[in-house]
This record gives sequence, structure tokens and C-alpha cells, in this order.
Amino acid sequence: MRISKFIKRIPIYTIILPAWILMVSCGQEENIGGGYNYGFENYPPNIAASINSVPCQFGEGRFNIIYHTNAAMDGYGNPTLVQGTLTPGGLGGSPTSTYVGQGGSGDMVIVSKMSSSSSAVEVTFSLCRQSITMSGTQRIPFISEQRPPTIQLNGSIVVAPRTNCSTGAVSAAYTTVSIPSYPYSASYQCDEYKYCQDYYGRQYVCGTIPKTCTGQVAAPASGVSINYAPGPCQ
Repeated sequence: MRISKFIKRIPIYTIILPAWILMVSCGQEENIGGGYNYGFENYPPNIAASINSVPCQFGEGRFNIIYHTNAAMDGYGNPTLVQGTLTPGGLGGSPTSTYVGQGGSGDMVIVSKMSSSSSAVEVTFSLCRQSITMSGTQRIPFISEQRPPTIQLNGSIVVAPRTNCSTGAVSAAYTTVSIPSYPYSASYQCDEYKYCQDYYGRQYVCGTIPKTCTGQVAAPASGVSINYAPGPCQ
């Protein structure tokens, strides 16, 4: 994990942040995206098994974001590139071939050719929830359906068949997760000036009076890079 101004590394998983104190966390499924209210219940059991076999590293659960994009998918043939702009929402129908990838902290990507389309594929990101500590002790969402991110591909997703698995592999995928700013209520120091009076009756600042205020502040927008390698074989 790499944090701007502070550098920390976790394999395959890089986070770029402002100078915050970052505490991340992440395993329950929920989902958002394109008006489709489903996770993997319309998928064969082996897909759910693939996802459930990979725990989120920090234990806060999962949520799903569903996109679709164009690709030259030829079933279980040679490695295939999935590219183009990710469009929010699923395609409907049922998967005819599926490829699974895994990120370093337990994030998953599922690429599926669907029965409802011959030229597009469905791309589901099953992300681990993460939170951060602000203002000393207060926890707020960082990656969460409460702070819905958007995802872009950095290049193509490479998918390939696996002879001994019911799912293919996402051999490589590089994504940027854009995280919006997040308003929250916080306490902060707002000391008042203390005024004294001189011999001639003139006022001057002679110190401060400690005071704590509460108000709305905003965690700034940020970005996270998540890279994927082949997921579990089912």
C-alpha cells in the first residue's frame, strides 16, 4: 500500500492518499451499480464459492459495483483483452463464461460473457470496505457504498481459460478507483482571543481562551489503484 507522503507497501495493492492517518478495513456482501439489485445470486454456485473463499483482509465486508463494457470474447479460447469504458449497470441474463481475478487485500473482479449480449461483457468488482480514522479517533468510510466510488480501467483486462477450473482467470487487470469527498461532523479547536486593557483604556490581545467547536468538514476526494491477478480455481 503506498500512501502519499507516507509509503507503505502491500503486494498488488496501492493506495494514493492525501496526508491522512489511514486505517483500512474489509468480508458480507452488498452491492450498488446501475439500478441492478443483485450480487451473485444469478450466477452458478461456483462463482459465489470463488468469492466466499477469499476473505477481506481487514474484516469490514464486501460490496459489489457492476459495470459492462465491450470486448472480443471468444469463450474459452486464447487470452482475450477486455477494454473500453466501463458503463454502470449489468447486462442481465446468465453468464456463459466467467473469469475471476483477485486483488492483494481480497478485492475481486468477475468478468462474464452474458447470454443477453454477443458484443459486451459484464464486469463486477467485489470490493472490500475500508474506513479511515479522522480527527484523531473518528472513523469514516473510505471505500464503501456509503461513499460510492467510480472505477476506470488502466489499459485492458486480460482473461484466459484454465483447463482444470470451472472459471477462467483474470490474468491481469489494472484499475483506478476514484473516491469522492465525504462530509462529516467533527470537533475542532476554535480558540477565542483574550483581550486586555492598557493604562489608557486601549484593548489589546493578551492571550487566547480555549474553545472547542463542532461543524461540518469534508474528507477530500482521493484515488486508489487496485491491481488484480488470477483468482481462486473452482
